[in-house]
Amino acid sequence: MKILVDKSVEITSNKRKRVVAAPPSNQSPSESSLQIISRRTFEAAVYKLSKSFEVVASPTCVIASPQTCSDQFGSSVVVISREAFEASVSARPKTNKSPDGSQWIHCHSLGEGAHGFVYLAKRNTDVDNDGLPLKMAIKCSSITFSSTLIEEEQILTSLSSPYVISCYGSRITMTKSRPHGSDYNLILEYCSGGSIADFLKFRGKGMVESDVQLFSTDILKGISYIHSMTIIHCDIKPGNILLKPQVTRSMPNGFEPKIADFGLALRKTSVEYGDGSGHKRGTLLYMSPEVLREGVLDYAADIWSFGCTVL
Repeated sequence: MKILVDKSVEITSNKRKRVVAAPPSNQSPSESSLQIISRRTFEAAVYKLSKSFEVVASPTCVIASPQTCSDQFGSSVVVISREAFEASVSARPKTNKSPDGSQWIHCHSLGEGAHGFVYLAKRNTDVDNDGLPLKMAIKCSSITFSSTLIEEEQILTSLSSPYVISCYGSRITMTKSRPHGSDYNLILEYCSGGSIADFLKFRGKGMVESDVQLFSTDILKGISYIHSMTIIHCDIKPGNILLKPQVTRSMPNGFEPKIADFGLALRKTSVEYGDGSGHKRGTLLYMSPEVLREGVLDYAADIWSFGCTVL
């Protein structure tokens, strides 16, 4: 496809509804017809430009002005400068492909923790998505230091509860910043409301009691479920309780809490847990006295942390 433009046309407006490609300069208006395409078609052409389209255009202008074409052809047109057109092409988000064929588009950073950084990603709808959601949170770490993420994935994939964040598996991708390097990507449910810690920071004060009651009930249900699966979370705190806009449930405040970040979690039946002693893990301000002083870890440690979270 070729888009031919008239070099003599000037740009006078940025309002656009339709795109009109002017006829070749060696033809008169009466001998030629304009190619009128929709904005959606134009944007699709921009997207595919670097792959298969060839554009023939003047250095200054891609499309004619409304006045000129309105006088001659009775229609309004989209006015886009050559610079804006090329900027539109170069500004298209680049898709990162993983070796196994799955693809997503990196959007922006959501935060950084002790076990890696987290960013928002959008599914690339042009390729097979392996059942991934449209938006997802990717927790990423160098493959060399990915043992914690691997253990977190093993725990999360064994859980299924509306009060616990969902996990969609993992992918290994090549790292552009490190030659021959690889990243381990844990794919998690995206909660656009952020964490309870973010919520409190935004408000600049504590929650109203009605919200505390609603969130506390669901958090306790989540903790109860986790414990029924013989898992101790070990790091219950406001920063690890995420808020997701509710769709199917009737929450007056519009959010439902989900327990997240199982990087420190332990399964009581595991060899690592042993007899429960020697496990000083968690966030200092939310650690129970027996864990802090003696390293004795049991389900009660999560209940203590929950109480601190409520306060």
